[in-house]
Amino acid sequence: MKRLCFLVLWGVIACDGAPAAEGRASPPLTESSPPYTEWALDATPVTRIGAVDGAPEYELSRVGYAARLSDGGLVVVDGGSNELRWFDPEGRFQVRAGGPGQGPGEFLRVVAATVTAEDTLVLYDTRNQRLSWFGPEGSFSRTVPVGLLGAVTLVPLQDSRLVIGEERPTYNFGRAEYNSTRDSVLIMLTGGATAPLDTLMRRPGREAATWVGHAGGEATAHRQMAMPFGQTTLVGAVAGSIVMVEGGGKDLTFFDEEGEVVRVAHRTDVNPPLLSVDLRRKYVTNAVQRARNEGRPEGPAEIGAEHLLELIPEDYRLPAFDRILTDPVSGRIWVRDYVLTWNAAKDESWTVYDSIGRVVARVTTPAGLDVMQVSLGHVVGVEQDEMGVEYVVEYLLKTQD
Repeated sequence: MKRLCFLVLWGVIACDGAPAAEGRASPPLTESSPPYTEWALDATPVTRIGAVDGAPEYELSRVGYAARLSDGGLVVVDGGSNELRWFDPEGRFQVRAGGPGQGPGEFLRVVAATVTAEDTLVLYDTRNQRLSWFGPEGSFSRTVPVGLLGAVTLVPLQDSRLVIGEERPTYNFGRAEYNSTRDSVLIMLTGGATAPLDTLMRRPGREAATWVGHAGGEATAHRQMAMPFGQTTLVGAVAGSIVMVEGGGKDLTFFDEEGEVVRVAHRTDVNPPLLSVDLRRKYVTNAVQRARNEGRPEGPAEIGAEHLLELIPEDYRLPAFDRILTDPVSGRIWVRDYVLTWNAAKDESWTVYDSIGRVVARVTTPAGLDVMQVSLGHVVGVEQDEMGVEYVVEYLLKTQD
């Protein structure tokens, strides 16, 4: 496997970003054009887990992940209790594991989780800095210490391995108060006990900004923040390939385990709009509204939003997509159309691709559903009621397969 040499200095990663050799053949292109088949979710969920006042195992808070298992049961990662809970296909509680702590099988802050094709739950605890594996009946299997620095994505391959995407922040300590930058995404694969992680490649990550406080001409403080309408890199995996949407683009790029591009999937009907004056104005208005709702001063929020917008060029285009979910069993890839912050209460649109990048269908998911897992005929996520109580829900997906 190709290895990368990297040096971390204030979050900046340097590595062998050599261009492709001249004369190398272009990777195959899979092109899709409308019209597309429309799939739909049932109007009501087939399973709904949660309670306002009930048994503690049904009360959920800050659910970080939920997924359907091959027998129809569900597993839930509850962030409020740091517990893992398994339920049968009818939504009846079966067993719990985890809990707060530093011992084997305990957690302090789970930031990423996934279920493999063998129904193994794998999660990353950023405070304990380790990966942990649990069997489908809740049994703790093993743990591997891994010092990941930034936001983490876990994606299962069809075998027992995982693709791990780690977003490593970069900082731009320019002379200005606000300075644009772009993070790096380090892609790794889980290996054996002697080499738990294999570094595969590094790709450009999300757009960000570094705020730098100055005193007497010297930088005295800094903070990184997300760029308005920022382009990012999405990471998935199907059929032995790592799949990415890079830099807010509209194409899916497939990489092999040597980090080489093997296929590109392109849609003819995707053309993200330019960032308009109206959208810039709405961004500032939304930032002020959020500050008001959170009890923060509105003036600094408005000024900060305007400074961030100044970093964006006039010819900037919005990202095409903002989320990717992949299913190791079916090999399907779900990519969500970019959602503006102030449109979070609206229905969401997804495109479903097959394992080589052909569009299979378009799907609309209802407003308020945070989709966490997609599988053959099922969608699992989290909804909240009018009082903010969380429920894990499973919807049947009506397809034309």
